[in-house]
Amino acid sequence: MRRQDFVGLVVSCCLLASCSSGGDSSEVASSLAGDSTVAVPADSSTEVNVVVRPEDIDGPLKLTPMAIGPYMFGTPVASVIVGMTTMFGEPSEDTGWSTDTGPCEGVGSRTRYVTWGRVTLTFADGPTMYVPKTGERLSSYFVSDDPDQATPAERFVLNDDQPALGRSENEMLSWNRKVTFPNSEIEGPLWAVGDGMDQLSGMFAPPDDGNGAARTRSVRAGVFCID
Repeated sequence: MRRQDFVGLVVSCCLLASCSSGGDSSEVASSLAGDSTVAVPADSSTEVNVVVRPEDIDGPLKLTPMAIGPYMFGTPVASVIVGMTTMFGEPSEDTGWSTDTGPCEGVGSRTRYVTWGRVTLTFADGPTMYVPKTGERLSSYFVSDDPDQATPAERFVLNDDQPALGRSENEMLSWNRKVTFPNSEIEGPLWAVGDGMDQLSGMFAPPDDGNGAARTRSVRAGVFCID
């Protein structure tokens, strides 16, 4: 996914900053009940216990209002980055940490955006919806249908285990009858379900969709802002 597409749609800000993550490599993720964990080297001197279930390596990752796959909002940065890199390879883009959060009040005073193909994760030092302010942690995710050689769109599913991207309006309503299709002056047609910490949303059939088919173009959740 092109960096400029993500910035225009979900977040505002992320100027150049050092890509070092400070003390991130010492942070450890908490395992969810029943998950297998593997220790993956975060650098030459430190290991991080990362939640990586066997089925996550090449299987579907579930997108929910509180997590992407095994990584809940509030998970320490190093644990998420090492786990995602184990599953998807090296990031295609990493902004490093920036103190320029622009108009994104509530996201945090320090932000970092890391992209693996279709997926961009936001890390911030602000409170998440599940963890109070205790340091840099996973804050939100954005999954796009932009073409990507290494990450099939079918890998991302909703809680019915069906692909999250490419659904028509009827398919979205069959998944959840409470889905709405608002129109944003900034982003254009959207879809949304839930509110507060239980919200999922994303783009829906933008005006320049050449084939005329209305469908889900992205899924996002967490603490983010629109510029």
